[in-house]
Amino acid sequence: MKLVWMAAVVGALSLSSANSAPIWDCSFASGWGIDRNGAKTPIPSEKDFSLREFSPPDKMLVLHAPGELDKKVFDILRYEQVGSTYFGHGIIKDGAFKMTVSEVLNDKESVLTVIFEAGPQAAMVKTSVCERIQ
Repeated sequence: MKLVWMAAVVGALSLSSANSAPIWDCSFASGWGIDRNGAKTPIPSEKDFSLREFSPPDKMLVLHAPGELDKKVFDILRYEQVGSTYFGHGIIKDGAFKMTVSEVLNDKESVLTVIFEAGPQAAMVKTSVCERIQ
């Protein structure tokens, strides 16, 4: 399934010679959360992936996301490029949840951090292995 998505995206984008924006394919590597008592718990392994394309001046186009919340996070984040690294940040309001999210994305990995305003979780860190495919 992943190869079909990647082939379709890269194929469609290669038809447009004007498009030179970077695209990343990122797969979940590891992650953990911290509850309000400070206990660290692993995030269950995900088999899915994300495909994202940088859209100047500061957004990522979500070509594929594991779920609706992931898509919402990537849609809200605003990015700043420093060298070959992209730093994203944003505030997410999803129902009763309010959180600040940041991401550091480069051609090898993504590190996503979340700090929750309230609720049972205090924070979360998620790492992904990434490859720039364009």
